Amino acid sequence: MAFIRRLSPPNLPVSPPVYSNMWQEQFSNVLRLFFNQLVTFVNAPSPYGSFYDTSTQTNPVASATNIAKLNTKAEASRVTVSDGSTAAKIYVAESGVYNIQFSAQIQKGGGPAADVFFWLLVNGTALADSAGYATLSPNTKSITAWNYITSLNGGDYVQLAWASSDTGVTLPTIAAAGSIPASPSLIFTVNWVSSLSI
Repeated sequence: MAFIRRLSPPNLPVSPPVYSNMWQEQFSNVLRLFFNQLVTFVNAPSPYGSFYDTSTQTNPVASATNIAKLNTKAEASRVTVSDGSTAAKIYVAESGVYNIQFSAQIQKGGGPAADVFFWLLVNGTALADSAGYATLSPNTKSITAWNYITSLNGGDYVQLAWASSDTGVTLPTIAAAGSIPASPSLIFTVNWVSSLSI
């Protein structure tokens, strides 16, 4: 069941012209209920998720859409990933406005310069105006990263898509070396920002 965070001001009873113990009790109960809801709202953990991929992701078909893989969970609460080793779907359990970020290592072999495009899918559909690109010179490595702010309903999922006309473009994972830890091909994080506007 999707959870939607909403908090409304208390509906305080109108005071009678003369003091009434019953009214005072009702007034106190309404305030007590409101403050209990407020404390629960403030203390409730916000959804978040941090995922990454330890494989090298390839571009087997020129200009075809690739769905990013995310085979490892770093930390998460109320955000989950499925099909992580094939075409990762990142599900949110709570409706709200989310900040979604990614960073991808990109590499190109020989041949002419090539562009690599990234964009966001929500429930399998491309999010309007979400694409961006980087241009790679021959035999180069780079990293690209950006973020999105978007509204999602509980049960929605997001995916990161990417494509290049050059099949020599990859998202490589770099193995650990000495004191330097391994460098995943892709890091993807999701953070709840606020409730949906009413």
